[in-house]
Amino acid sequence: MYKKVAGIFLSLLLLGGCSSSMKLAYKASTAETRSYKMDVNLDQNMEMMGNEINITMQVVNFLTQRFNSVNENGTMDVSFVYDSLKFDATGPRIESVKDELEQQINKLRGIEIDFKIDDNGKILEFTQVDSLIPDQLRNLFNARQNFGTIFPRFPANKVKIGDSWDVEESMPVKSRFMEMNITLKTKYTLVGKQMVGGEEMLSIKIAGTMELDGEVQRMGMSMLMEGDGDISGDFLFDQKNGLYYSGTHNTEMDLTVSMTGQQNMTMPMSQFIKIKISKQ
Repeated sequence: MYKKVAGIFLSLLLLGGCSSSMKLAYKASTAETRSYKMDVNLDQNMEMMGNEINITMQVVNFLTQRFNSVNENGTMDVSFVYDSLKFDATGPRIESVKDELEQQINKLRGIEIDFKIDDNGKILEFTQVDSLIPDQLRNLFNARQNFGTIFPRFPANKVKIGDSWDVEESMPVKSRFMEMNITLKTKYTLVGKQMVGGEEMLSIKIAGTMELDGEVQRMGMSMLMEGDGDISGDFLFDQKNGLYYSGTHNTEMDLTVSMTGQQNMTMPMSQFIKIKISKQ
């Protein structure tokens, strides 16, 4: 009888431990710096006048993250510095502009981008650097979206394993020749715990949708873009130290590009973007 009661009691304790709630939050100190490797890959297909055009691009960023101030209300002033970048691309007419694109990318080396976030990962302020990024690389160098990947959003309330929370945000992208708006609807799910190098991490799954619409002006022509797609991925969060550890973020989109001006045409396009991040 004693063994049976003890067994039931132990089971209740285990169940209670599994369902215990926790507050997910980012933590930092001004004395701390963190280094990340961000590998961004783009695979794009477009149909134009019966021909299929495929372009692939890869940018590998090595970043330093610094916390410039940690405020009493939980907000943090954060900066990212592009320490080094590697670029590669393939596709029609890419070789003729590849050197120029690489030169423009090299101008980003050493650039510091500043954020203000709260401890749930919401970006409150952001330094725009769009004027420094070539239009051809806008999808790979959406700094707000890419660095936002290192600060996935957490709920204000406590959660337990198995819980999900939803986040919706609108993200404008502007340059001299382009103006777009991206709407993200993301569901996060706390899947479980995982040991990495002797440290306990929280495993969190990402799923959602994306919508995009905007206009690009090039060579006297106006191109309207609209489309939607799916978001997927997962990441590990170091709850003890309050930091993003590693993860992947995938975006798969179907778009329509409508061109007006000297000639009118509509071109279907598909894009797959994979971002892989790891703490160094």
